[in-house]
Amino acid sequence: MPKMFGGATAQEVHQKLVFGGRACGKCGAPATIRCLSFAPFKEMSERAPEVIMALAAANEGCVPMVEFTYGKFVRIGDAYACPHCRHDLEVTASRRPSWVLVEFKEGPGADRPLVQVPGFAVTP
Repeated sequence: MPKMFGGATAQEVHQKLVFGGRACGKCGAPATIRCLSFAPFKEMSERAPEVIMALAAANEGCVPMVEFTYGKFVRIGDAYACPHCRHDLEVTASRRPSWVLVEFKEGPGADRPLVQVPGFAVTP
């Protein structure tokens, strides 16, 4: 893997800057994949209003919400995994109810050695 930023690999830099140095929830190794879970606000308010109240209490009275093209969703959780525990994370995420959206965010790895970020043109 190519080295950058004082000898660190792209995977190490991504893990530190983007994932905040978080570790795998199962084995404690550095995380390379993040799983975010979202539930429709309307569905959550009908099925589990106590979860919405707990999220609000944990976030200083604010419910973590995101607006997608499908409507307003509540962020109900996130999990991190290393490459060795990735399969277990994916299996666990697939067991969620059908109305929960799951999004995976990956960093660079052996098959994706470089990080690509969007750029913009600077006019002098």
